Amino acid sequence: MSNDVRITTTTGNGFEDVTTKVSFSSSEGRIQSYGAAMSSFFASFGKGEDHHVRFVQGYVKGISQNGSTGSGLVTGGMIDTSNNKASVAFTAAFPVQFG
Repeated sequence: MSNDVRITTTTGNGFEDVTTKVSFSSSEGRIQSYGAAMSSFFASFGKGEDHHVRFVQGYVKGISQNGSTGSGLVTGGMIDTSNNKASVAFTAAFPVQFG
């Protein structure tokens, strides 16, 4: 039994349900359990923008595994009262347990 974690970073000007993928080597063994979670999240409007923030969100949902590839839908966004979207850097961690 061994454990491993792969991470992937997605960036953009706000995004919703963007698929991000990681791959595991088949030589590591058969996957026993698999998951995903947000490991870091950063959002910025830059200079001169309205900073009356309406919401900030970042999460991973809808994870799936296909052989040695895992994927998850990630959402990252921050919107202010004038509906400006922030630039977002979202890192997802995909922990796996091999048998």
